[in-house]
Amino acid sequence: MMSEQRRLKILDMIRHEGYGSLDGLAGRLGVSESTVRRDASILEQEGWLRRTRGGVLLTSSLPENPHFRQHQTTAQAQKRAIALVAAGMVQERETVLLDGGSTTFELGLQLMGRNLQVVTNSLPLANLFSHSESTDLTLAGGHLHSRTGVMLGPLAERTLEQIHCRWAFLSVAGLDAERLYNDNQLLVETERSMMAAADKVVVLADSSKFGRRGMFPLCDWERVHCVVVDQGLAAEWRAVIGRRTELVIADLSPEQAGEAGGAAAASGSSGGSERDGNGRVGNGTEEV
Repeated sequence: MMSEQRRLKILDMIRHEGYGSLDGLAGRLGVSESTVRRDASILEQEGWLRRTRGGVLLTSSLPENPHFRQHQTTAQAQKRAIALVAAGMVQERETVLLDGGSTTFELGLQLMGRNLQVVTNSLPLANLFSHSESTDLTLAGGHLHSRTGVMLGPLAERTLEQIHCRWAFLSVAGLDAERLYNDNQLLVETERSMMAAADKVVVLADSSKFGRRGMFPLCDWERVHCVVVDQGLAAEWRAVIGRRTELVIADLSPEQAGEAGGAAAASGSSGGSERDGNGRVGNGTEEV
């Protein structure tokens, strides 16, 4: 089969199924995973597919909400690097709670196809995981915040009170040396219920969020077990946060670094421990 025909076949499969694992596609096409990976990279560059960890997703499965898409494309390379590190924390068959942030959506893409129980209050994430046969999905219902596609309020909180999860991965609008923030009071209350439902609370935040305050305090640092941030975090903030909780630095790959640099040029923008995304240990507005 010629390479162009093979890519058309991959695209046809994903159009019918929404998602496909690399090993599954390779087996059906009778080629190696590396061949499928190269084909998927070309289809992603052409805008047809989006690569995830171990698979590919049809781009029409991604959120169309303009407010969400605006946040999703901001610091996208950094968010992908953070999501890759966070995905490595999760073991098979664990229960994972994801809020409706753009960085947690990137994490959802990296968790696609894995054998997990996922709980979320996010309609974009629920739509994403509806394409994964290996994922057991629970949606916490409630009042729909239409700009962000997340479910909030007392109904969502009551659902969260009835469950227990190994992990809660949360996004925030900002954080400083004392506490973390978000800009929607209902969102803050729902995220507090998420934190109470989880053994481990992990905050995913790109480096632009540090030193920024939101309207409503979410919690102090004692409630947070770990923060994952990109390598752009300034040294002074690494020292501050490293004294309060575990700080994990997500290194950008050369490809991601190039993506981040291109985005910056286009926009004209100029008691814990710290470890990087490889596990090395050293001293050390409303989010959607």
